[in-house]
Amino acid sequence: MYTAFVFIAIAIVLAIIGLAAVRFLHRQAAHQDEVKSAPVDMLRYRVPEGQDPAIVVAALQKEGFEAIPDVQGAGASHDVLVPCGEGVEQHRAHVRSIIQSTEQINFEGDQRQIPQVKFADE
Repeated sequence: MYTAFVFIAIAIVLAIIGLAAVRFLHRQAAHQDEVKSAPVDMLRYRVPEGQDPAIVVAALQKEGFEAIPDVQGAGASHDVLVPCGEGVEQHRAHVRSIIQSTEQINFEGDQRQIPQVKFADE
């Protein structure tokens, strides 16, 4: 009897965690769609192949930018979108310096040099 109670309690806890995770992912996807469709100028940075776009996103968010990853499809390139409410030219140099100064580690854990940071509109 006690064992059945434990299994039911574990099942309930796992269900709650699963629902919370689904809700979180749904809100995150909705926020990304909202940012992408907003009528705001954006800088688009194509992350070099083998690099983790999360590192760039985290560095930009740490500096106060609302950067979001934009995956183009399975096996395709990874871009990082940076909304710039006051216009891209106001933030281009600052965003470039943040990306250039981030410690880039590839998926194998090796440090890599970042090539010259270029945005999609350059």
